[in-house]
Amino acid sequence: MEAGYRRGLGSRIARGPAIMVPVLVTLLCVVATVMPYGSLQGIPLAPMFPLAAIYFFVLTRPTLMTPLGIFAIGLTQDLITGGPIGLWILVYEAAFVVTSMQRVFFVGRPAGEAWLGFIFVVSLSAAIIWSLASMFYQTAIPLVPIIGQMMVTALVYPLLAWVFTFVLPEREGGA
Repeated sequence: MEAGYRRGLGSRIARGPAIMVPVLVTLLCVVATVMPYGSLQGIPLAPMFPLAAIYFFVLTRPTLMTPLGIFAIGLTQDLITGGPIGLWILVYEAAFVVTSMQRVFFVGRPAGEAWLGFIFVVSLSAAIIWSLASMFYQTAIPLVPIIGQMMVTALVYPLLAWVFTFVLPEREGGA
């Protein structure tokens, strides 16, 4: 029994860097999101890359995308964007919970079905962002830019998911 424990511990230590890959990739996505891409009539053109990464890795590598990692991702985005601290933490943690609950429905299913699940998560995230930001700023913030950015995010998700498949080729489940 102890030898099995040691073997398990050793394999976990050897996997150490691989365990961090989804979180590190998602942190890079945070940086990619805040880059100046411009806008189209006030609608940001930058997809919410971190939301797509969180959804993808929670579906495909749930043991590697943890609530603590997502907290760090959200806090990083809150600090980089200068917005209310906790906004992105709450959005990403809510996406984590919803995606974790949906996971049983999407594992082993066609990618199109996982995309529909992502559209639901994006819609929920938009509602959370609008609600929390409106409460923080004590006024109803414009909804069109949020909806536009989330639509761009939903449209590019299949391409992003394809790119993410090359990050960790060994998968625990399908999306």
